[in-house]
Amino acid sequence: MDDTRTIRLIAKLLPDGSAAEGAEKIADTGEPLETVMELLKDWEKLRRTRRWILENSGMDLAVSPPVFHALLKISRINFIESATRNLDVEVVSLKETRGPTDPVAVGHLNTALRELYRSLEAIREAMLKDFPDPLLKNNIDIAHLDRIDGFLVETLGAQKNQLKALFGAGRLGKIEKEFQDLFPDCPRAHPLRETAKQVAKEMDLYRAMQKGNEKWSALNLDLFPIVRRDGLSQLLQNIQEMGTLLWNLVYLNPAVERSARLAGIDLADIATLFPPK
Repeated sequence: MDDTRTIRLIAKLLPDGSAAEGAEKIADTGEPLETVMELLKDWEKLRRTRRWILENSGMDLAVSPPVFHALLKISRINFIESATRNLDVEVVSLKETRGPTDPVAVGHLNTALRELYRSLEAIREAMLKDFPDPLLKNNIDIAHLDRIDGFLVETLGAQKNQLKALFGAGRLGKIEKEFQDLFPDCPRAHPLRETAKQVAKEMDLYRAMQKGNEKWSALNLDLFPIVRRDGLSQLLQNIQEMGTLLWNLVYLNPAVERSARLAGIDLADIATLFPPK
């Protein structure tokens, strides 16, 4: 590919309004333009992947400094290994070494992405192994969990106590109706008197999802709508893709450092990777 065409393509890949001028300045660095192209293409994919995750999960993984600081409550993100001058390895707490408004570096974001992927992958593995076809999936919501627990206590209690079942038949019928109203698109879950034990087991999954929401509350994660629309696997793929693209930028940057800087990329501050439109 000739340099003139490459420069035009570089201009199209630059996100700011001075793309043509920026492309000429990049060409003047003498750095390999093909590598610049590769870096800019990965940068564009990174921005698209971030948008997809935001639109499909509500999580903005272009995390701001305050959001990253809130994520430091998670020990796997907070504690990192660092080499000392004597080449010894020590564990450092980011809470103690950075402020809440300090820029978020690519390495910090990738650590958070790895832990997020690990958390969501555990949920997916549990679904594949123990809950491949959940009864309540089509209508499950975090707001339903306490009510389901109440339904199960009364239904299972009545099954253990025949006298209670006999005199509480009216109440159990009302529970069946309330449960059906709560899960209208889950026909296999009804009647509750026949599925109560399976629903009780399934609650382990939903409580794990609730804990996942709490762990990642700084990102506004809500696993319930994601699971309802069978979106967890695709979300995981995009989180993994985002991490891969970030490390591609790290790998390519040394060969085209001046060009990257002219394009606006600063690996020490991920805010530069996600400029506003």
